[in-house]
Amino acid sequence: MPACQCGDDRGMQTADPAPEPGPVVAYVPDLMDRSRIAAAVAAAGRRLVVATSPAQMVALAGEPGATFLVDLSRPGAPDVLAALPVERSVGFAGHVERDLISRARAASGATVIARSRLFATLADVLGPGPVGGRSDAVERPEEGAGGQP
Repeated sequence: MPACQCGDDRGMQTADPAPEPGPVVAYVPDLMDRSRIAAAVAAAGRRLVVATSPAQMVALAGEPGATFLVDLSRPGAPDVLAALPVERSVGFAGHVERDLISRARAASGATVIARSRLFATLADVLGPGPVGGRSDAVERPEEGAGGQP
């Protein structure tokens, strides 16, 4: 719409600013993994919220704009992944835990990847947009790299 010459900007259309990304909510009890995630979250300019239990993770599911990271190797974690927003959630486990990865993918529909892939693509995972659509580096659940989940 052309600019109004009368000093009155009623009727002017402006694009809504992009929403601020929400926090990164992580259920990652392993201290080494959590410290790597904390560093990546800080580098991305986002806030980290550490969930201390699966129940707390579910309670935070409604957090606007949040990205959710779930260590699936912990008891109750695969069930938590199914309760989170699919487009903003990533579950991860060791690459040798193929059965766990397959069950989590089937139960949740969320992106589920090997721990090594998470850390290789963490900057993409923390970027804007839905988790699986941010980069070619982050594979959708039905895909795999070199036959790995």
